[in-house]
Amino acid sequence: MDRLGRVAPRALEPTDALCLDSLRRGDFVAFARQCDRWAEPREFCVCARLADV
Repeated sequence: MDRLGRVAPRALEPTDALCLDSLRRGDFVAFARQCDRWAEPREFCVCARLADV
């Protein structure tokens, strides 16, 4: 579990970058779509105490 706990937050970093890039470009439709898509993996990591985001 310790290894997974270190990897899980790093696995979420690209999703954060994609969402921020969409916001910077003003593409709110893409941002909303990405938020919907990545909410479940992020929620899983938080609930499993693998990430505190």
